[in-house]
Amino acid sequence: MPTLHLFMPTLYLFMHTLYLFMHTLYLFMPTLYLFMPTLYLFMHTLYLFMPILYLFMHTLYLFMHTLYLFMPILYLFMHTLYLFMHTLYLFMPTLYLFMPTLNCLYPICTCSCRL
Repeated sequence: MPTLHLFMPTLYLFMHTLYLFMHTLYLFMPTLYLFMPTLYLFMHTLYLFMPILYLFMHTLYLFMHTLYLFMPILYLFMHTLYLFMHTLYLFMPTLYLFMPTLNCLYPICTCSCRL
């Protein structure tokens, strides 16, 4: 078993590293003991809100799926609006030509409305 002796320095180093690590951990034990009850209380407070969170998530899920039902209608509406606006833009030059005429008619319209 002479080959085992070859691993002794490595084993020795590993054991001392482990020893140092464990003792470093023990130094933090009082802090850990203080932290654990706080963590415990926090987690249990969270669990109290779970039913509310669950209800909220399901409501959100239902709302989103209801919205998806209206997507084709919304899509059609948006495309109709898009087409309407672009049709209006086609008539813009004509509208600019008629603006002076409309401006001249404005006082007449207001006068006739007052009567």
